[in-house]
Amino acid sequence: MLMRSKDKIYNNINDPRIGNPKGSIKIVEFFDYACSFCRKMLPIQQKILSEYPNVQLVLKELPIMGDWSVLASKAALAVTIVDNSKYEGFHNKLLNLEDRTEAGIMQTAADIGLDVTKLKDMMQKPEIEDVIQANLQLAADLKVRGTPAYIINDGILPGSLSYAEIKSALEGAGAKKIDTNTSPSTTGLTAPFSSIDENPTSPSVSTAPEIPVPSVPASTNEHTTPQQPATTASGSKNADTNAGSTSITPVVPE
Repeated sequence: MLMRSKDKIYNNINDPRIGNPKGSIKIVEFFDYACSFCRKMLPIQQKILSEYPNVQLVLKELPIMGDWSVLASKAALAVTIVDNSKYEGFHNKLLNLEDRTEAGIMQTAADIGLDVTKLKDMMQKPEIEDVIQANLQLAADLKVRGTPAYIINDGILPGSLSYAEIKSALEGAGAKKIDTNTSPSTTGLTAPFSSIDENPTSPSVSTAPEIPVPSVPASTNEHTTPQQPATTASGSKNADTNAGSTSITPVVPE
């Protein structure tokens, strides 16, 4: 299945990318903003991208931990339309966000200079929901059961990985490490969702139902069980966690 899905895995223009946008070696990550293991992987990924200048990180939004996860994913994908240059900063802040409410997401957007009104409008675009549903289907096809999950050198690596494990997989694919941190991270493809009109003459109505956003206490830093699944892009209610991932079987409409 992986070989038949390579174009969807590596070349979907709607996937946000971090690192070298022209890098020939790709790390693909399925992730959820509410996943504590995904958050712990962030500094490892940043170190890898600073040391391997020919690598790009392809990010697959997989919001399987509940309503807030779906809202965060929609906001992040909308940022790639509103101002793609701010995506990486927004992505990093969402992974570390403690105020897991809609207000927390919007305050994060405002803090980095995003137009919150425009962001909310873009989040309602049906194309945003389509990307999430496509990722859920792809994860199901690849038997990805939780987050994080990585694809490197055509191999699926579930769960959180060590720096050494990622380094080994990349160098097996031909990546070359540099000695100095001289290659700044650059947010990837400049025009995801290029078919969407940023200034429509009339409001576009999302085909997805409105998603209620539950309030999660700001002191909650670790998640051993997910929130209740969302209506449009959720996981099943039966979840389990292991040492390196949050595991939920995605529910994908037939």
